[in-house]
Amino acid sequence: MGYYTYIRDFEQESLDWILLKLKLVINELIKDENIYLENYSKEKNISFNIEKSNNLVEEILFEDIVGDYLYDLNFKFMDKLKDLNPYFLFRRGRKVAIKKIKKERKKAEKRQKKFEENRKSAESLWKEIAKLYKLRYGEKIPNKVNKPIYDTKIKKLLIEVHKIGISIKEIQKIGKHLNHKFSNSVCSLISNFQLS
Repeated sequence: MGYYTYIRDFEQESLDWILLKLKLVINELIKDENIYLENYSKEKNISFNIEKSNNLVEEILFEDIVGDYLYDLNFKFMDKLKDLNPYFLFRRGRKVAIKKIKKERKKAEKRQKKFEENRKSAESLWKEIAKLYKLRYGEKIPNKVNKPIYDTKIKKLLIEVHKIGISIKEIQKIGKHLNHKFSNSVCSLISNFQLS
């Protein structure tokens, strides 16, 4: 089951490994000034140096015979690896996987922290706008703001808070992080708020 779950990743990883080996071989042939490879690169009008070896690898890969051979080699390589004991593969990849998971967790925690900071900032600003709304219009701001209310009342308040020093980015956070308080159209308008 595991092989089917990760088959695409497995195919890509094994092909990348084979291509890396091909590049290493081509780099060695360039260093040795292999006459056959040099003639091939001249025939294909590709620079014969290590910095441009990726171009040679790509060109060789697109050659029917070599490309087909490498893809066939990739499938044979995968078939051999499939016969290995999964425990062995697990042990080999465990350390790498643990490091990768830790990195992903740290990134997710940073994203979550940033999201929470932005949400709190948006909630704080929205409370201030709700107070202004009540002062100006003598009523409580609706739980769900629709487009007519936005056009006639809320947009004016957003312009006012911007004039007193609140950045457009902070105003846009309201639409992005408090979208449950608005209709879809109002959410989009606030998320893309600009002075017009």
